[in-house]
Amino acid sequence: RAAWHLGHLIESATRGRLLATPTFDVLLRKDPPLIRVPDLVIVSREQTPSGNRATADAVSLVVEVLSPTTRATDLGRKRHDYGGASIPAYLLLELHPSRPTFTLLTDPVDGDYRVESAGDSVVLHIAGHEIPVHADDVFR
Repeated sequence: RAAWHLGHLIESATRGRLLATPTFDVLLRKDPPLIRVPDLVIVSREQTPSGNRATADAVSLVVEVLSPTTRATDLGRKRHDYGGASIPAYLLLELHPSRPTFTLLTDPVDGDYRVESAGDSVVLHIAGHEIPVHADDVFR
């Protein structure tokens, strides 16, 4: 539900110029093929792909919700894969019962990101939009 709330917030804040799509395939590499399915994918409305697959160059942001079973993959392999495909931003949502948090990774270089911010609020800079997000907006 957190990814759904975040997607709705992004679409509303951009007046529908950005599209939030849950469980959308992202083709990160063509040969050999590498496909990931993030919890949420943000693309511009103009670049909305047909079907349920986007190429990495059409994606502005990928979002993963960390869980005990996906944590290592989301923080390791997927971080490297998304960064290697030059997806501009990668947002991790951590569902701590006492204090849910965000970690925003940006500026991919050589298959890795820099940590732009971490905490209970974040400002997303996506496709020319500045979107402030607080944990209370997403983790309901």
